[in-house]
Amino acid sequence: MSRRFPLRLGGWLTAVLLAVGLLLVGPVPTANATSKPTSITLTPTADPARSQTFTWRMTKNRSGQQVQVKAPNGKVASVSATYKMRVQKKYAGINAYAFTATATKLSPATRYTYRIVTSGGSTAWKSFTTARASLDRSWTFLAFGDTQVENTGVPENIIDTAVAKNSSAPLLLHAGDVVNKPNSITQWRQFMAATYPTRTTKNWLISIGNHEQCVLLKKCSSGSGQAFRSYYTWPRNGVAKQGATWYYTDHQGVRFIVLDTFDGDLKRQAAFLETALKSNKQRWTVVLQHAGPFASRPDRNNSKIRSALLPLYNKYNVDLVLSGHDHSYDRGYYGSNKNSTVYAVSVSGKKFYDASAKDWNRGGATRVAGAVQTATYQTVTVSKDSLVYRAVVGYKGKGSSTSKKVGQVLDQVTITKNAAGKSKKVR
Repeated sequence: MSRRFPLRLGGWLTAVLLAVGLLLVGPVPTANATSKPTSITLTPTADPARSQTFTWRMTKNRSGQQVQVKAPNGKVASVSATYKMRVQKKYAGINAYAFTATATKLSPATRYTYRIVTSGGSTAWKSFTTARASLDRSWTFLAFGDTQVENTGVPENIIDTAVAKNSSAPLLLHAGDVVNKPNSITQWRQFMAATYPTRTTKNWLISIGNHEQCVLLKKCSSGSGQAFRSYYTWPRNGVAKQGATWYYTDHQGVRFIVLDTFDGDLKRQAAFLETALKSNKQRWTVVLQHAGPFASRPDRNNSKIRSALLPLYNKYNVDLVLSGHDHSYDRGYYGSNKNSTVYAVSVSGKKFYDASAKDWNRGGATRVAGAVQTATYQTVTVSKDSLVYRAVVGYKGKGSSTSKKVGQVLDQVTITKNAAGKSKKVR
């Protein structure tokens, strides 16, 4: 797929280009809000087969903005934009305004083109494809752990590689901590650059991390994750007291449930989770949350998360729980049933921690795979009969504990179900 530059540039040079605005192949897309739409990002609705959400930012609160969506027959529909929120420099590194629009009444499995129209002109046409209406064929989604630091270096390389090798993947997941300091516009620009152009053509699901909210950080103020909330618009599922950063969406046979494990109100979130699980009619269930129920870092204890969420994962037989936060790679299961929920922790940047099975054991879980100083991306291939999860090495630190080379599969597990959706096996 095409990138902004014909050759891979070093992280320092990319940062310089972003800062001075040099043009190589059109304007370099950044998170710097201007009088024109920037940071355009696609996120799914609750029904991505028939609708699509767009979010962007501007330096001025302009009215009359639209998204024009062109169908394959050439017919163009205009969707009025909604003012989303104002972001403040002290919380987001820049003063800006966020806008969003959702196109509805779309057809499943259909390629559309779109552009954003403002009083100052319009953006170039981009394309997106709606999800299929059902799980009538296998498909693959991508998942990433924390990127957090120097996003235009290792994380961008990992994202680019994952997308290039899985170009048909329509959906990308990120476990959170996309930046280190949420009030740094430089870091947001780097993350926007690292996720370009996929964020303008494919849907992203992102679990808000503690760094986006300044939780566990000193000398940091986020305005309750103001910057993060301005870049992304998530589905509203009609559940009472639903938080702004937890939601679910159904995509081609999978219910994806995204949680905020640093929300501070896990009891209310658990009630939302149970509603999402109880009403689920999809073949598979995947949960995305920044911190998982079992901590991999030796000095951490995730007992509060376990107490609130683990009973529901067990009760409703969730298939896969993806998380980050601990900056290592780990996979395991809870209890004595090896055919139960698969829990996986990953990192997709160059910041690493030591890992331990201490909290896994304390929580009654067994860690069956692990690696330190090893960044990965995950591919998950979904079909009616199986869910095949693979962790691929994307970068190795000097102390990497694996002999696998970059590009090789570090870990793999297959979950199978019978026609009735029961008799689940994990191997």
